[in-house]
Amino acid sequence: MNDLSVTHAPVSQDDINGAVWAACDTFRGTVDPSIYKDYVLTMLFLSKRSAKSSSASIAKLRSWLPC
Repeated sequence: MNDLSVTHAPVSQDDINGAVWAACDTFRGTVDPSIYKDYVLTMLFLSKRSAKSSSASIAKLRSWLPC
């Protein structure tokens, strides 16, 4: 039988950060970084807003359910 077990070296936080920043640079393309932050901040705001509204919706649904 073939032994397919592979050991991986631990990944550091710096490696992860570098990969994420490189991906952001790739996705950003030719957009100026000063403009790109507007998109990022907007997405963070919408994400937070969505999470809050989801929590409120779940709480409201739970209040309607019989115990």
